[in-house]
Amino acid sequence: MLLDDPAYLAAYRAEDVAAMKAVLASVDAMEKAKGAKLRDVNWADVALKCCPDLYQLMCRSLLSDGTHTTLNTLDRYVLADTKGQITSFKSAPGPEGLVETLSAACLLFLWAADPFAGSAGRPDITARIKQEVQRFATLPGAFPNMPPKAA
Repeated sequence: MLLDDPAYLAAYRAEDVAAMKAVLASVDAMEKAKGAKLRDVNWADVALKCCPDLYQLMCRSLLSDGTHTTLNTLDRYVLADTKGQITSFKSAPGPEGLVETLSAACLLFLWAADPFAGSAGRPDITARIKQEVQRFATLPGAFPNMPPKAA
């Protein structure tokens, strides 16, 4: 679909577009040789197999009841009185969990940047990332349910 969008293609060099088209052609050839469509990747299965700790820490905590419905899911959508009677619906996101979500997103970025720095042979960047993670750890609420570390 993207390769049929001139605006998308305009952002890339001709050799990059040719490489994307070559990958698409190779996938089409694999499907033709196999006589079946290739399956979509189930990223949850990959994460559980290859990095279960990271999956539980990052994905599950960020997805929460937005993807994995719980008994508390309604708390995000309704307001109730002291008797538990629903009085209204929430029509927009609220601030609940904002600090935890932003903290997790920052950590995810820092942790994801590390393998890229390592693969590029940039120990200076890897060292800087470690410094930033230590600095991040000093922020109040950086790691929910843990006291902040001293600077």
